[in-house]
Amino acid sequence: MNLLMAGMVVVMKSLMPQIDGADDPLQPAFWFVMSMALIAGFVMAYPMNWWLVVNNMKHGMLTVIAADHKQGHDGKEHSQHSDNAQQADHATSEHDGHGNEQKPGTMTILLVTVLSFAVLIVGLWLAGSFF
Repeated sequence: MNLLMAGMVVVMKSLMPQIDGADDPLQPAFWFVMSMALIAGFVMAYPMNWWLVVNNMKHGMLTVIAADHKQGHDGKEHSQHSDNAQQADHATSEHDGHGNEQKPGTMTILLVTVLSFAVLIVGLWLAGSFF
């Protein structure tokens, strides 16, 4: 989300003053600018989202829900994983020898989190300084 907002804010701040009616949500120009900003945000966020999906930190759009998830009577999903299986998911991105891919280590996750905030700060700085 940080990368999406970093891309969007720069485009919004640069286009809105240049296009008449872009500051009024009742005008088509506003929605044009927002669409362009969303495309820029998508382009900015795509690499990190790809990394998150590849490293099993989020599911992709075409991910099939695992067979070990059942839907209960209350309409919510309930996992039948044991606590040990869930704890095994918090290791490095190496294979564990059984075909299960593990999540990245804590330092890698922390580094990617700091990177996302740094990109957001740079985007806000660019939008505030130049536009």
